Amino acid sequence: MPQRCATIPFLTLIGYDRKWEGVSPSSAGNGPRMLYLKATTDYVVDPNSRVFAALGTGVHGKLSIHSYTKDALVAKWLGIIAETKEETLLDENDKPILLKSGKNKGQPKTRQNRTILTDPIKADMREVELQINRYRLLFEKHGFPISRMQIQAIPRDGGTYIAKNRGIDKNLYIIPVRRLQNKFVLEFYQNLSDQVNEAFKTGYARQCNIWEAWDNRNRCENFCEVKNVCIEMSKANNERWGLL
Repeated sequence: MPQRCATIPFLTLIGYDRKWEGVSPSSAGNGPRMLYLKATTDYVVDPNSRVFAALGTGVHGKLSIHSYTKDALVAKWLGIIAETKEETLLDENDKPILLKSGKNKGQPKTRQNRTILTDPIKADMREVELQINRYRLLFEKHGFPISRMQIQAIPRDGGTYIAKNRGIDKNLYIIPVRRLQNKFVLEFYQNLSDQVNEAFKTGYARQCNIWEAWDNRNRCENFCEVKNVCIEMSKANNERWGLL
């Protein structure tokens, strides 16, 4: 390389991954294959992909908060959704404005009207609820009762046009976290741990399900650092690579 891609201190920071010591509370939302491959294979990290994670790590250390987050993630937690509807353009007499040329000549002109709504029913806190409740159980196990849980989220692009366009109009949010049943939380982590431990024995773990892959293949395609070895595992086991 004619020059460094980043400074040594920055590369040292982003190149560090926690040594594998089993499934942790923050493992929620990650599939057993991802956890297993990160623990057993060498993989490449793009410095550009970890810039905001590095900033978030610094914020965690200073403020001891849970999340320094992307706008989309805050919107997901709050149940903020965008609805787009097509509306007909009207003139001063409230009559449709017609197109004067093109293949749709004579048809009414229209435009996309985007509305931001907040629907608590559509809020998705599954991953963070599992993490925070797992921490709660650890505290309570050592004699520290927890009566209330919440996260302080700082949107990454807070205050910008992009954030406001997504319905994020604050630079800081305090979001309550509901208390999950102890049995449900413990069974979730035990099941995930069993799947990863089985992979250490057999050399195989299942692919990510749709929740672990963020409801689409975007995480698999663009945000998985072990994508290449995951594809090789699928090929070796004669399975189609992608979502379960």
